[in-house]
Amino acid sequence: MTKNKFPKFSLIGVICLLIFLFSGFFIIKKTSVSFYLIYVFLMLLWLVLTVLFMSMTMSDKRCRSWLLLIPFTVAMMFMRLCFSWNIIIPFLAVGLFAVFTDSAREIIRHEEQPLKQVICHFAVTAGSIIIYICIYAYMGVTV
Repeated sequence: MTKNKFPKFSLIGVICLLIFLFSGFFIIKKTSVSFYLIYVFLMLLWLVLTVLFMSMTMSDKRCRSWLLLIPFTVAMMFMRLCFSWNIIIPFLAVGLFAVFTDSAREIIRHEEQPLKQVICHFAVTAGSIIIYICIYAYMGVTV
């Protein structure tokens, strides 16, 4: 039996981020097929880079911090389905910062000199959110 190299908690993070990706797909204000293809390509690239780099900078290599993204994903879906809110970015930003905070706590607890790791991890988290917002702005999505 071979051991799976992709942690199950990172898979949970990927699923949550895919929900954010496809939720944004339906509120793009452009009608061209090329814009939809560009959106899907850019967002899939963002998804891979976010999960890869955030998981690499986490102290806990099982990546349990991704579990904290679940409540924000569920809350966003609940608001979209029940109240027709098309607000995605605040849920994603706060969810990713929750993941960052939990993994930074683990870094501080386990590392001898945690400041460099925490700053690197914060930069990856903030960069991920900024890239997500830039892709949304390019596609004409305002929320």
